[in-house]
Amino acid sequence: MKMGTSAFPEQRVVSSEVRAIAMGMDSELIRLLEVEAQAERERILGEARQQAEEILSRAREEAARLRAEHQKRLEEELSLARVRARSTATLQASSLILQAKDRAIEEVFRTAEEELQSLLRDREAYRGMLRSLLQEAIGGSSGHLIVEVAEQDEALAREIAAELALDAEIRTNEQVRHGVRVLSGGGRFVVENTLGSRLERAKPLLTAEIARILWG
Repeated sequence: MKMGTSAFPEQRVVSSEVRAIAMGMDSELIRLLEVEAQAERERILGEARQQAEEILSRAREEAARLRAEHQKRLEEELSLARVRARSTATLQASSLILQAKDRAIEEVFRTAEEELQSLLRDREAYRGMLRSLLQEAIGGSSGHLIVEVAEQDEALAREIAAELALDAEIRTNEQVRHGVRVLSGGGRFVVENTLGSRLERAKPLLTAEIARILWG
C-alpha cells in the first residue's frame, strides 16, 4: 500500500511538467503563427500597395495621354476653324470685289447705251449709222435682197437702198431694232447687223477691255 501511495505524487509531477511543456509549445506555436500571420499580412498589404500604385500610375499616364490627345484635337480643330474662317473671308472678299467690278462694268455699258439713245435721237447721225450697218450686212452679196428693219426705219431704209442702187425688198420686222437684217440666196443666208447684236457680240471683248482699263 505504501508503494502504491508513493507513486501518485511522482505521476502528478510528471503530468505537471508535461502540461507546462505543452503550454509552452502552444505559446511558441501561437507566437510563430502570429509572426507568420503578421508577415503574410505585411506581404499582402505590400502587394496591394504596389498594385494600387501601379494602377494609379497607369491611370495618371492614361489621363495625361487623353489630355494630350484632347489638346491636340482642340488645336487641330482650332487650326481648321481658322483656315475655314480665312477661306470664308477670302471668298466673301473676292465675291464683294467681283460684285463691285460687275457693277462698274454694268455702269459703263449703261452709260454707253444712254449715249447710243442720244445718237438715235440725232436723225442725221442715225441715218449715217443705219447706212453703214446696211452696207456691212450686204458685204459681197449680189442679186435680189430682202432687207428687214423696224417699222419706224422703213422709209429711211428705202431711201438708203435707193441711194446704194440695191435690188432689195424692204420689209418691216418687229424683232429688228436699230439696224437691219439682210436675207439673200432666196432666204438661205441671213445676216443680222443691229446695234444690239453688235453689242452682244462685242460684249465679252469689251468687258475684258473695260476691266483692263479700270483695274489694270
